[in-house]
Amino acid sequence: MSQLQETQYLIRLHDGIEHEQHFAALRGLTTPPAFTVVDSFDPSFLNAYVAQFDVGHLPTFVNHPDVMDVEEDTEDSVDYVTTESTESWGLSRINHNKAVSSTATTFNYTYENVFETGKNVHIYIMDSGIKLDHEDFGGRAKKAYVYSGGTSGDRKGHGTHVAGIAGGTKYGVAKAATLYEVKVLNDHGRAPKSRSIKAMQWLASNYISPAVANMSFGGGYSKIQNEAVDKLVAAGVHVSVAAGNDKKPASESSPASAKNAITVGATDKSDAMCKFSNYGSAVDVLAPGYKILSCGIASTSATATKSGTSMAAPFVAGIVASLISLHKGHKTYVCKLMKGLVEELSIKGVITGLPDGTPNRLARGCLHSKATLTIKNTYEGFLDIDGCSVAIISYASTLSTSNASHVDFLNNSQGVKYFYSQSDAGTYSVSDLVMVSGQSKIGVFLTNGEGKDGEIDANFSGNTYQTCASTVSIKPFYECAVVDDLGDL
Repeated sequence: MSQLQETQYLIRLHDGIEHEQHFAALRGLTTPPAFTVVDSFDPSFLNAYVAQFDVGHLPTFVNHPDVMDVEEDTEDSVDYVTTESTESWGLSRINHNKAVSSTATTFNYTYENVFETGKNVHIYIMDSGIKLDHEDFGGRAKKAYVYSGGTSGDRKGHGTHVAGIAGGTKYGVAKAATLYEVKVLNDHGRAPKSRSIKAMQWLASNYISPAVANMSFGGGYSKIQNEAVDKLVAAGVHVSVAAGNDKKPASESSPASAKNAITVGATDKSDAMCKFSNYGSAVDVLAPGYKILSCGIASTSATATKSGTSMAAPFVAGIVASLISLHKGHKTYVCKLMKGLVEELSIKGVITGLPDGTPNRLARGCLHSKATLTIKNTYEGFLDIDGCSVAIISYASTLSTSNASHVDFLNNSQGVKYFYSQSDAGTYSVSDLVMVSGQSKIGVFLTNGEGKDGEIDANFSGNTYQTCASTVSIKPFYECAVVDDLGDL
């Protein structure tokens, strides 16, 4: 990984350390280091700053008691291959159980306007910019953020192509979503990691809910950049990230190795993992990423065909946006659950050429108006995910806790209503993970009254649960029935 500037560093301070006091402490040392502060971040998002100094001063910063981590501010970039093709197979693949024909030149994909995939969902394309006036965006693409010193628009062609996959009218998954230009890469498709962190800080405070962010860029491993991604997810933004095109474990790249992002590898038309794709346990799901047709920048109607995990990630961003619009009522605090939902909805075991440790999951979306998503009755209990508890509870059943008021599900044509209960432990909000009107099961997510994740130790029995000493962890089973033009279901 090339270094953008030899003496530029990311310095992560311990929480609670004030920047000016820290700078004064450095200057007050017996042998003070010469340094220049290039940028700083809001401590409420990430207590860190960017500085330039001679490498000889590095031990002073690394060993200072105020400092948690120091990293070179290395470069993120986009890496893809542009090819000539008129095929558009990716949308078809994520909507069918079987692989597309290797000789096919036309691909079926059912889309009904009444469904409006992605409607009222906001997708933020963190990339090289977007050609906002491209006709495939239909006026739904807007300028949101441009890095300091940059200009709006896409002169690289990468961000526009990515945006078209996520939400283009013809080439995209979430065809009714609003797309936002978050320009972090320069016109050569490059940027220091600090620039994307700055954009994540902005997005965490300014996004419109519900929100999805796509990051089709990457570079070397960065603990600090990964932390910023996880903080963005914690703020309520679903994040899809390209695994990278370096033919190595995604755990060695960032932001691909961020714990709470959905990290996406790439497959080709035969359902084989692309040879360039990063791999390993850090990859959550794979999606089409070879010879993908989408929007170009040569004109308002231009197209381009590109290959890379950069193309795979926006398929998943579009799927997430579509799931949110399909199952109305999602709250921002279910971000941690979305990764599990995308994984459960994926087609299992069909990808070939996977290195050991790489999950065999091909992304799939319930993207038709006639598609149904249900939670089968196989499991009852609690699923514990990173301190969050998900309960699978009978439809229209009674929910009760010790020291809590009695609560009921309300059933109407729109599905399940929200409800909450007071208990000695605080106020717990409950929402439906997926709307399954008329079905017998629903996933609910519990969080404390401050909007933070809260673990609830519980034991499930029948239609009630009681708090107890240990959590019962049970994995729910999701089933997706897709309307399939090829009749393979």
